[in-house]
Amino acid sequence: MMKIEFDYWTYKRGLNGNTFDCKSKRCRSPFRFLKISEPKSQYLINGGVSFVVQSWNKSREKILHSGMIPFQSISCEGFYYGNNLNKKGKKDFILLYHDSNLDEVTFFLIKNKCPRNKSKFAEQLIIYFNQIKCIETLNIKN
Repeated sequence: MMKIEFDYWTYKRGLNGNTFDCKSKRCRSPFRFLKISEPKSQYLINGGVSFVVQSWNKSREKILHSGMIPFQSISCEGFYYGNNLNKKGKKDFILLYHDSNLDEVTFFLIKNKCPRNKSKFAEQLIIYFNQIKCIETLNIKN
């Protein structure tokens, strides 16, 4: 079994329909909120991006910007993957899950990891998370 260091947080839809706020009052996520929007750039659309996830810090610096790509597999429905450039200039891998109503989003962050085959790595992550019972409440079909 592979060992992966990761963090994850759950966000719920805020009053503004396309923003999500961290559910936990003691949320330790570097992202206080997530904004989800449609991709505008043609290169994102051509790359299969379904939506863009973004966040800013208190100084209004954009600290998260990733096009999120859906899985083609029905067994991974509701999951999307992408990456983000961190403060150190390295890419972090992102796995995002949302419920069918898009009321809640679970955001997984795997720091300093940017595999070549992102889709395969993400599928392995989902299997791994199932094995360690991290995401059993997400109704993953395997």
